[in-house]
Amino acid sequence: MTVNEMNEKRKEKGYSYAQLSKLSGVPVGTIQKVLGGITKAPRYGTLIKLARALEPELYEREYNYERTEEAFSVEENTLYNFDRSGHYTIDDYYETPEGARVELIDGTFYNLGAPLTKHQYIIGELFVQFKDFIRKNGGGCVPFLSPVDVRLDSDDRTMLQPDMVIICDADKQIKKKYLDGAPDLVIEIFSPSTEKRDKGYKAEKYNKAGVREYWMIDDVKKRVIVTIFDEEIIPEDDTYISVYTFDDKVPVSIWGRACEIDFSGIKEFLGRYDV
Repeated sequence: MTVNEMNEKRKEKGYSYAQLSKLSGVPVGTIQKVLGGITKAPRYGTLIKLARALEPELYEREYNYERTEEAFSVEENTLYNFDRSGHYTIDDYYETPEGARVELIDGTFYNLGAPLTKHQYIIGELFVQFKDFIRKNGGGCVPFLSPVDVRLDSDDRTMLQPDMVIICDADKQIKKKYLDGAPDLVIEIFSPSTEKRDKGYKAEKYNKAGVREYWMIDDVKKRVIVTIFDEEIIPEDDTYISVYTFDDKVPVSIWGRACEIDFSGIKEFLGRYDV
């Protein structure tokens, strides 16, 4: 939801600044500066609170960025008998059976299912396009495909395996066993077992850790939800969450939108093989 859309929605609902402040928890003065265009790069958390207050049903249905119990407990973790005490560390992560697909988030393990064929095709196609752009334009950014361990918070309680990441501080972040710290861009492809967590808890983790841009790919609805966490790369129209279809070319904001990713080949593949 853009700032202009927020203004329109506020007028449509007849909310005063004071009423919107009460609903969102955002101070009246801050709301006036954001909706009045005085603040050119509003804080992400402020925008989320306003969007949720102005259109809660759309916010929950489309983006679901709250850390709900449902989002937090998507899987029962029965495969390897993990408990939910939150006491596990990276040492425990490296003791899991070889070949086990798990993530460690804030001391709790989550099982990952084997990816579907379409999942692997999509992420492979994206990797080629990102790699081609980097090769042609230079720079120190490096793309990585899952499985690759990402020590997101640089602590001993979280180790993730995003579907794809791009890091632009390679000298500091590339370690022998893992990538250390928040990537610049993270891409997750929805699966039945991970969609709610990708939208909720992991989105929250990526934001707090310092990920600049986050893509969520829904291959069923054939759309890409792009969230900009870094205020410095939010487009001029203040759109921090954008939804694209597979007919669109999706711009990459960490590179000033100079790179656009074409999903037409992915759409053709999905239609041809009905997977």
